[in-house]
Amino acid sequence: MTSVYANDVLQVKKNKNKYDIVFLDSSSSVDILTGLLSSLHISYKDETNKKDIIQLNVHSLQTLDQFIQKKNLLSFDDALILLENISAQIFNLERKEKSFLYFDLHDIVVIDDHKYLYMNPDHIYNIVENDIKLTKPIPLKSLFLPPELKKKLTLPLQVHNTSYMYSLALISIYCLFGKATTETVIKENIKTAIPKKSLAPLDP
Repeated sequence: MTSVYANDVLQVKKNKNKYDIVFLDSSSSVDILTGLLSSLHISYKDETNKKDIIQLNVHSLQTLDQFIQKKNLLSFDDALILLENISAQIFNLERKEKSFLYFDLHDIVVIDDHKYLYMNPDHIYNIVENDIKLTKPIPLKSLFLPPELKKKLTLPLQVHNTSYMYSLALISIYCLFGKATTETVIKENIKTAIPKKSLAPLDP
């Protein structure tokens, strides 16, 4: 078996034409990820009868950064699918009073070239009265952190449970333009980035 993705919580290994997700952490991570899989209608099963391994019967699985390198950025339509998929996972978590804190490019995997799954349960936190309470450090080297997490943090820290929106916007911009660009650059490129047929007329 070949390892195709790993984080501190799980590993994904290719096993012939299938992919095994091997969990290194508690069963709560299994419950979280199976919920995210269900939100994208990705089927999974446990052929080993072990609670710490689930199997995906899919054709391909790769990280988003690998996918972008092959395609030389995402098309506008692909970026919309990315946002739609991540939004479905956000709504799934909110029903359980959980939320993403931020996103990272390497932790989004592309399944069968058209489904985008966030694979790192370590970036998911409980929501308490619309806030997330941080009690442990986070990696500040990520390019996609919201502003409140870029500065030096004093723990414990409370941030709003929608902080991920800024991070998701940066991920989307990066996938379209090749870098976490500024608003000015977006405005300069917006006419060529968005097909004319996608632009709706403004109300008078």
